[in-house]
Amino acid sequence: MKKRNRQLLILLLLLLAAVGIYWFTQREQKIKAIPSNFIVQDSALHISGDNLIIKVWDYNAVDGDTVNVLFDGKIIFETLGLEGTPVVYNAKKLVKGEHWIGVEGINEGSTPPATTHVSVDNGHQVFEFDIEAYINK
Repeated sequence: MKKRNRQLLILLLLLLAAVGIYWFTQREQKIKAIPSNFIVQDSALHISGDNLIIKVWDYNAVDGDTVNVLFDGKIIFETLGLEGTPVVYNAKKLVKGEHWIGVEGINEGSTPPATTHVSVDNGHQVFEFDIEAYINK
């Protein structure tokens, strides 16, 4: 009887470990909400895959635009002077769920607003869009 109880206990522990692994790897992570002072300029995109390459550059005249670029509420480029050449951020191992990209204007350059072009590549598709960035928005 003792051996059977030990086997049941081991089986129960293995089952509990499997449930724990599933719970932590498959659940959706809570993403920081979009700040209320942000203006939503584009609709959501459905992107499959867990790795993204995000590129950011000036889509208009290079005139001194400076921005902060946020991904899921975390700054990925701080005080970035926009140029005609893209800067690149690799977002790896994304959890399932909604994600967002935000651009906050620091300096709108000589012809406001700051004109930010964003490219999102998931390895299968590339999505490109323009975001107008305003100071503190």
